Amino acid sequence: MTKEEALYILGVKPPTSEKEISASYRELAKAWHPDRFVTNQESERSRAHVQMTLINEAYNWLRTFYL
Repeated sequence: MTKEEALYILGVKPPTSEKEISASYRELAKAWHPDRFVTNQESERSRAHVQMTLINEAYNWLRTFYL
């Protein structure tokens, strides 16, 4: 994953601050957390799981290498 990809996934544009990255992460985590998708539609929950995995990877990458 590149810095640009991670920023794109989190929906922020450079230059950005740690505060903006954290705020975007929290907003996306609330929206895509798999526990929010407790319907009988397993496909929705699976999609949320994939999205949340990408969001977590992007945030962790930025925290490790960028911030």
